[in-house]
Amino acid sequence: MTTAPHAWTLIAWPIAVFVLFRASQYVLTARTYLTCAARSMEVELAQSTDVGAEERAVLESVDPALQEAGFRFLFTGRLTPFLTYYDGPTFIRVFVSERGLVRAVVRRRELPEAGSVVTVQLESSLINGRTLVTSNFPSEDVITLPTTDIEVVANADVGALDRRHLERLEVCGADAVTASTDLDWTLGELDRAAKALRPAFRDMGYTRPTADPALDGFTVKGAFALAHASMQMLARQKKTGGAAPAEAASDEALKLRAAADTCAVQHIATHPVLAPGSNMALWAVMAATAAVSFAGMSILWSLTAAAVTLFVVAIHEGGHALAMRFAGYRDVNVFFVPMVGALTIGRDTGASVRARLSVIFAGPVPGLWLAVLLLWLQKDVGQIPGLRAFVIGLLAINALNLLPITPFDGGRALEALTKPDSVLRLGIHGASGVGLFALGVKISSTFLMILGALWIVGLARQIAVYRIRRQVRAELAGLTDAGSVVRAACAAFAAPAYSKWRGATRIATVRLLVQQFSQVQATIGDRVKGVFAYVSAWVPVLLALLLWKR
Repeated sequence: MTTAPHAWTLIAWPIAVFVLFRASQYVLTARTYLTCAARSMEVELAQSTDVGAEERAVLESVDPALQEAGFRFLFTGRLTPFLTYYDGPTFIRVFVSERGLVRAVVRRRELPEAGSVVTVQLESSLINGRTLVTSNFPSEDVITLPTTDIEVVANADVGALDRRHLERLEVCGADAVTASTDLDWTLGELDRAAKALRPAFRDMGYTRPTADPALDGFTVKGAFALAHASMQMLARQKKTGGAAPAEAASDEALKLRAAADTCAVQHIATHPVLAPGSNMALWAVMAATAAVSFAGMSILWSLTAAAVTLFVVAIHEGGHALAMRFAGYRDVNVFFVPMVGALTIGRDTGASVRARLSVIFAGPVPGLWLAVLLLWLQKDVGQIPGLRAFVIGLLAINALNLLPITPFDGGRALEALTKPDSVLRLGIHGASGVGLFALGVKISSTFLMILGALWIVGLARQIAVYRIRRQVRAELAGLTDAGSVVRAACAAFAAPAYSKWRGATRIATVRLLVQQFSQVQATIGDRVKGVFAYVSAWVPVLLALLLWKR
């Protein structure tokens, strides 16, 4: 009778962790849409000189296959990105079939893989106003028109894609297709479809008009609908893989992927343009994540524990948010992650090392000193109902965040005070994980043992990233501009050792490296003051423990 609850616990916890992880992914993906805006798209002719060498190499990589399938090049187009999350135009290469029934649109993939760096989309305009589309990549169903009949043949080569598209045309009948190989007609068809996307999103309730006629804001419905579509697309991409296994990719394929990675990272806006006015959808999501977090903790623990944890986390993240605003960070907002905590996200606009440290310590330090103050107050006035639980929450959550392990605040302080390629980061990370696990064993804390084990297991990935940082440092030769860092990091990922890293992981890592190498680096004076600030942050912990014993 006593084994059943234990068995159910073993089953429930992994399920709960998976659900929380997926929910966090959805919330953070939806946040991407809520913190940018939608704008009208248009297609216009581009000169070949407008396209950079890396983008040109990627886009032209399927030219031979298209020519072999009977397509001829028509023009290079410049496409306005639908989302302000992206900066600068997207370039496309447009081909037409000699049969005159099909056009091929080639664009770079935002998440490239070896052997699959472009999306080839075959299109035919029908006389009923709809467009028949056959694509080799599932991203096209993330942002597409309701008047589009799309079928995805994942990672199909041009020949297979062409055969499938012709089969679909046969079902429609030749009389149902309106076609031309004229440049102006083809450009007009593409431009018409591009301009129809923004009103279509309004009609579906995905976006809303704002005071700026050029920008629409995303609704909660739209953000989560697109988040779901994006997550599904990533899942299908991971399942189908690239055109060839990454580990078997040639050096040329990996170099082409590096060029595509470079374009993808550079295409992401440093500071996405926001829709004007109050972002009520974003506030609604922030409030909803807090409510879900409170409900989950109430079910697992108690109402008191949930309220205390939520309040402590709010104080902690509020400190980060206020400090970010004072330091000039942009797009600052807070999201609660149910049962885990919360995170404050903001974009650094070139803050100094000391300003970044102020942002880091503004989270845990106020909460720790508040715990000391409350313990001192309790000493004078006696026991206060609920105070003990609140003080424990303040101490536990904020002291844990001071550990020198990324993504805790202590780990971020370590990153701010050391060079990106410093082996000290790696050593402290490993030592902290081992120390945390040993402490958990000594005091019989399952939580600390699990936390320490997770960081020890994650050391392999930390070592891999450390090697990339070392290689990037060697390639930069003193340069610190963002473009140089992007190219050096993407070139590092072209090594066979990183051939299995997925596109989303590579691009996120490169963006982090750009931030680390482009930031103002700590001087000796910064390091001395930073170490003093870090040690001082532990003072209220020691004072609280002394007051607690008394």
